[in-house]
Amino acid sequence: MSSPRIEKERVALVTVIPVGPTTNYEFLQDTVESIETYCVPSQKIILVDNSNADTAKRLAAEKQHLVISEQTTVSGKGGKLYFNLVKALEFALDRYDFDALLRIDDDGLVIGSGGDEQAIQFFRSNQNVAIIGSYRQTCTGQPRDFSPPAHRIRHLLRARRFLKTPRLSLSLRHLLRRAAKYRYELGEHCMGGVCFVNPTALRRMRDRGNLVRSEFIESGLEEDQIFGLLAKASAFDLADFATGKLPVGAAWKGLPCSPDELVRSGKKVIHSVRYYREMNEAKIRAYFRDRRGAGKGCNTPHS
Repeated sequence: MSSPRIEKERVALVTVIPVGPTTNYEFLQDTVESIETYCVPSQKIILVDNSNADTAKRLAAEKQHLVISEQTTVSGKGGKLYFNLVKALEFALDRYDFDALLRIDDDGLVIGSGGDEQAIQFFRSNQNVAIIGSYRQTCTGQPRDFSPPAHRIRHLLRARRFLKTPRLSLSLRHLLRRAAKYRYELGEHCMGGVCFVNPTALRRMRDRGNLVRSEFIESGLEEDQIFGLLAKASAFDLADFATGKLPVGAAWKGLPCSPDELVRSGKKVIHSVRYYREMNEAKIRAYFRDRRGAGKGCNTPHS
């Protein structure tokens, strides 16, 4: 007898936050509260326990509307983080019917209303796009460098690597052939610290066996680089959601510009709040928390 079908909960937005071993509880709480403040009321927040600690459980106990995705047997960065994230994405697909997914790190922050709604509208009009965020250019207009992941992919394709990891090598070659049909540039991806993902693409990627790929756990590729390849191999595009007045303001380490400039340029979701020049994470979070408390940044308040 087949197991009973789970009736999915309808929400507009699902947010997925990986929680690592060094995650600061108060900072994670601040990130969650920024999402609760500025994102659509119809939402679900999933914490990905990648920590081997009780940080996610502590917060979920305090905020009982939070959900923790089932922990896998691996933890760490790169391919290990990819595997934990992808299991959380499956968790979301199985339990929720949603319009967009916000993937944000614990050092990301939502600083204004409307970015999620822009993403939902974008995916409705561009169903061929899987991931949007900081793509070929940063939010400050600088070109992003795909050469490190491209170099790593070439390394994985070498004959010596094939003898060590034949399953990964064969899978990689197959995916690259598929992705090349859709003009994949070696190493291209949207920065993973904060981005939006199309649920239609996730469902199709899973149907084609291109979502959960355990062979990538030890690939040495970062999770956003893996997702970029898998999306292109599944016939989906990536797109910019960061330049100009678009809502993503992201850099790999630290903020891409000052908190004031992020506000002035209309950014709604940002990464990374670890530092900006002489400002540390506590000061940056305090700046945006004060704005939140004062009701600022709600450019498109929700009814």
